[in-house]
Amino acid sequence: KRLSAYASLPGAALAAASIHKFAKTVRKTPLLDPAPAEERASCAEGGGWAVAPALTDDERRQCQIDQRSRLTEEEYYHEYYRTGRPVLIRGAMSLAQRCAFQRSAPGMQRPRSKRHSCGGTAYPNLTGQKICGVFSMEDLNGAEPHCEDAGRTRPVCVTKPRNGVNESDEFRNAPACFRYEEEFPPMSFMSRAWRVAAARQFFMGGDRSGAAFHFHGAA
Repeated sequence: KRLSAYASLPGAALAAASIHKFAKTVRKTPLLDPAPAEERASCAEGGGWAVAPALTDDERRQCQIDQRSRLTEEEYYHEYYRTGRPVLIRGAMSLAQRCAFQRSAPGMQRPRSKRHSCGGTAYPNLTGQKICGVFSMEDLNGAEPHCEDAGRTRPVCVTKPRNGVNESDEFRNAPACFRYEEEFPPMSFMSRAWRVAAARQFFMGGDRSGAAFHFHGAA
């Protein structure tokens, strides 16, 4: 019964083949909390970058995991961390905070023109692939950026802060809560999970990058 109940949860960490063993189990509809109220922002949505339109609620309902904006420390710990279920936190970074990344922001002048080696995946050398090109954020802001290889691969670019996030051209613009020392969680409801997690990773990504802000206990 416990396994069946777990299998019914959105994002349950079970392979599809395993879920089929629970013939009568029906996946519950993922939770969709309303977006949190936004403070006044000094920039428009998108910040001058070529981004996709904001999702409608109908589009959000197609997501297969919970989307939450109101979580307590105990809810996050028991419902997601302990169960190994992914969760999308709505409003984790407000538009007012994202304005630091707008295209015309002073802090983005260097990052937007810095060039990075890119591949078909985030770390091509780990998957037996090769670097397919060198791109900057401005290059990637075009309609259809692609490498010059035969397959016209769409580039995925990754950079890591070499001297800590506070010295990184890209990460230093993030809100202070995302740049705390390792022992401090970026959000208060993560506190209990943060204290016991064996590993923590923080990613920052733009539109269509597949690496939006998120936290997980193991990678």
